[in-house]
Amino acid sequence: MKTEILRSNDELTAIAGEWNQLWESSQCTRASSRAESLVNFNETFTPTARPCFVVVRDGANQMVAGLPVNIVRRPAWIRSAEFPGNEWSQCGRILVDQGCEGTEVTTALIDAIRQIRVGNVWMDWMNLEVPQLNLLAHGARQAGWSVQMKERFVVGVTRLPNSWEDYEQSFSKNSRRKLRTELKAMQKLGDVQLEIHQSIAKDELHKLIDAAIKIEMQSWKGADGTAMGCDPKITGFFHRWAEAANAAGLLRLFFLKLDGQRIAFDLGAVSHGVYASQKISYLPEFARSSPGHVLNGLVNRHFIETGSADSIDTVGPMNAANQRWSNDSYRCGRLVMAPGSWLSNTTGRSVVTLLNAKSAMRGTGDAIESV
Repeated sequence: MKTEILRSNDELTAIAGEWNQLWESSQCTRASSRAESLVNFNETFTPTARPCFVVVRDGANQMVAGLPVNIVRRPAWIRSAEFPGNEWSQCGRILVDQGCEGTEVTTALIDAIRQIRVGNVWMDWMNLEVPQLNLLAHGARQAGWSVQMKERFVVGVTRLPNSWEDYEQSFSKNSRRKLRTELKAMQKLGDVQLEIHQSIAKDELHKLIDAAIKIEMQSWKGADGTAMGCDPKITGFFHRWAEAANAAGLLRLFFLKLDGQRIAFDLGAVSHGVYASQKISYLPEFARSSPGHVLNGLVNRHFIETGSADSIDTVGPMNAANQRWSNDSYRCGRLVMAPGSWLSNTTGRSVVTLLNAKSAMRGTGDAIESV
């Protein structure tokens, strides 16, 4: 195994085809971890950071692992490597070819992180149950690094069965009745349809994204300032994200229509059998008719009947709305690592020690490793 470090967005763009091929072979379920979306994130949210992309190649010079970070100061006096990711896009992921032996790749990644020469590595917004993350944490501990892994929240997942009948039977009797009642109540108001978009023509794509943004701006998110359309920077980010996902054939955009009017939407991407729902919203004047739940039911039925996804990832923290549909979950959180010994990295390791002390006092210790 040999490693190389790309030190700019342009360098990643130059090998985007290879990176995306690795993404495909890694079975990563985040379309935002593809090269185009990583560059989009960096240019939008971290324009002053120094991007680094760790690449591991095998003896045949094939890319078998990749790890994206941005060099920042966190805290201000410590040079840190931070995974790209925030509440808008959780795009930082460890990409490892499924055909590669885990320990050897992990050792190569740890060696490459040493070469970056940082005090800390912060991997936030991570699925803590992914084997590659736990292997990296285990390998770092074995190398004598200081490590903290902490859960932030739980994310709901819907595992879809082979038929709609099986799916309905997985609910309680009261939940099945509610599911049917909500749809029938909306159908009494008018003609209910699910509008489905994928592989969209480029000129039409941006019109559809604008239509979704307009719906969200009229919801509580618009008033709260957390909608895509509240900030031109965020609006542009999602347009570019959608364009990249659409070009790769991954984008899905669903609208719930009532008598021809779009009253709700669900925007996301399908990769490796998982639909990651990035944004969902509805017009507030229809709130009493449960448009979000009606839309969820129709989208779930679409995926079951087409067989185009076998699970749905709600991405954000579990709440009352998505808990109703979730029959599984995973823990989302952060991994912080401080390379080197106390002698060589006193300041970096002291930060991890402090984080572990805070977790111990709050009773929220390390996540359990699954290695």
